[in-house]
This record gives sequence, C-alpha cells and structure tokens, in this order.
Amino acid sequence: MTNCNRASFARAYIGDIPRLPREKQLELCHEAVNAVDGVPELENIYEPHEFDLFVKNLRKANEVAVVARLMALAEKKPKGNRRPGIAFVLRLMRLRDASLYIVDAEAGLSSKDGDKWYEHVESTANKIMRGRPLSSERAAELAAMSNQDRLPGLVDEWLSPVRAADRQRVGQHWRDPSIKSAKQAIATVPEEFAELRTASRSTMERIFGGRTSRSKRKP
Repeated sequence: MTNCNRASFARAYIGDIPRLPREKQLELCHEAVNAVDGVPELENIYEPHEFDLFVKNLRKANEVAVVARLMALAEKKPKGNRRPGIAFVLRLMRLRDASLYIVDAEAGLSSKDGDKWYEHVESTANKIMRGRPLSSERAAELAAMSNQDRLPGLVDEWLSPVRAADRQRVGQHWRDPSIKSAKQAIATVPEEFAELRTASRSTMERIFGGRTSRSKRKP
C-alpha cells in the first residue's frame, strides 16, 4: 500500500506574479523543498506558461507540488468565459489530483494543513475575485466544470491492480447502506485514504461504482 504521507521528489511552479521576481520565487521554492521531510531534491522548475506540463509530469504517489505563491495558479486570461476565481479553483483541483500534496512556499502552508489551508485558499480566491462572493449559480457551475477538468490521476491510481485491496475496503465503505448519502460517505472515508475526501461523487463512482443498484441518487 502506498504511504500517502511520504514524498520522494518535488516539482515547483513559478507564476507571473506582480512584485515577486522570478529569482525570489526560485529561492522560496528551494527553501520550501528543504523544509519538507523526506524530499531529497527539487526535480524541476516550471515557468508560468508550463502549468499543463507541470501537472502532467507530477507523480501523485510520491511527489509534492510546490508553488512559489498560491496566487501563481491564477491565469491572466482564463480560457473561455470563466472568471479568474473559477479558473484558479479548477487549477488547484487539477494540482491536488495530480500530486501527493501541495505546498505554498511563501506562506509555509500545505494542503495537509486542514482548516489553515482552506482559509488560505479562500483568501487567495477572494483576492483574485476582488472580494466578490461566488454566487450559488457559479458554485454549481464550478462543481460541474470540476468533473470535466479533473485529471485522471486519482482514478487511474485507484483502479490500478496495486490498489485492489484498498479499493475493496473503501468500496465497502462507499456502498455501506447505513451511510445515508454520498456526501456523508465521502466525508467519512477512512483517514488513511484522506485524498478521497476531496473527490467528487462522479470520481467516486468511476472508481467504486454506484452506491446502490438503484438509479435514484441521494446527494
């Protein structure tokens, strides 16, 4: 079974960030990697135009994704009609699915830091959105878009033969009739498989199948 807390390598991404020079970003990234227990080296630095390559090359099983500052994930010109805040969250989702965990080098926080991390993400998103709250309609749109844009890394890992025993165990939990909803089932996934607690329902169904044989779904 893969140790979900042990990292072997790190890759870093530097963004087009005002008032944070490239040299300073590189310095922050190297300092952050040196502070990560068990990571012997920084494998590569990716430039602002190489985000897709950065995500593609990450190995979820043992590699940490380092960003000089979380704001580096913001796109100057998001594709299509997306708002900058939505584009930021989608990039964050892709990065989380493709890596062991994420580190913000400047803030000294990682996606393993629970509420502090989520508050940091929310604060960054608010800055990108200039303080404008996300409407319920936009939130629903974001949820739908996240299912489309998510990289297949998490699904591929969990469908691999080496995760067969884990898949059976979590599958039993997922289909447990005493758990009243998919949302509750995801939130109570065993702690050692905590990476699944941020997965969408569609991702869980791709890995473990439907919760019941019936077509009717409870949220």
